[in-house]
Amino acid sequence: MTIAVIPPRGIGSFLAESWGYDAVAYLDADNWFEPDHIEKMLQAHVETSCPVIACKRTFHELDGTRMNIWEAEEEAQLHADTSCWFITRSAFSLFRAWFMPKPLAPVCDRVFFQKTVFDQFRICFTPWRSVAFRTQYTAHYRDAKMPAPSGCKDSPDYEGLRRYVAEPANIQTLQNLFGFVPQF
Repeated sequence: MTIAVIPPRGIGSFLAESWGYDAVAYLDADNWFEPDHIEKMLQAHVETSCPVIACKRTFHELDGTRMNIWEAEEEAQLHADTSCWFITRSAFSLFRAWFMPKPLAPVCDRVFFQKTVFDQFRICFTPWRSVAFRTQYTAHYRDAKMPAPSGCKDSPDYEGLRRYVAEPANIQTLQNLFGFVPQF
């Protein structure tokens, strides 16, 4: 099986498909894979035949020091960070979801998750934490009872996102793009 590790989501996904890759794994620039990440994701696909595999993350300070926190939505299998996805060829139709309106960019992984569920792709959630997530979010430092470094981001403006997806003009656009209106 040929696997592409893709940083730019949308364009990179389509390039991997056109170049004949059998699977895509994403990796944001500030994250890293544990050495056996791809092997474990491929193993999960082979064992389950699921077209979409998702792992969990470890959280790290900006200097790479591991933090002892988790995200409840990820633990409940209701969210997967972009770098935690492993998408196989039979689910490549999901790639179009990356071309979403710019206001949804801060929650692109949540929209992608909702699209995966909406399109009824089986997702295998592995027990492994094979992606290291270098967090820039103040909420993660607050959860770890640590001061956030300067320059950290606040959580996305979910109220603003809810207003955006509720606007009549946007509802039709989102329905056309995804077949549903994302919820936050």
